[in-house]
Amino acid sequence: MNYEIINLTDNEHNLITKMLNNISQIENILSSMTKSERIAWFRSKQFPRKIDFEKEISGTVYTVRSHFSADATETLREKTERILKQK
Repeated sequence: MNYEIINLTDNEHNLITKMLNNISQIENILSSMTKSERIAWFRSKQFPRKIDFEKEISGTVYTVRSHFSADATETLREKTERILKQK
């Protein structure tokens, strides 16, 4: 395995140290949970991101806007796979 030594500023070092400590704390929290508790914890930490964008193709601008139902029973991946299997 090859290693590369880099020099960090004090701010970079402090930030990385803080992040590693936070990761360690999260690992400790998660390791004490059951599988269903971990899933619920991850879901509570997620935030919905809109999938909105514009793309120009051959001089035409396509605008994509998205929205998701809070009552949905399947993930975006599951829905996509279901739709693709219908064809």
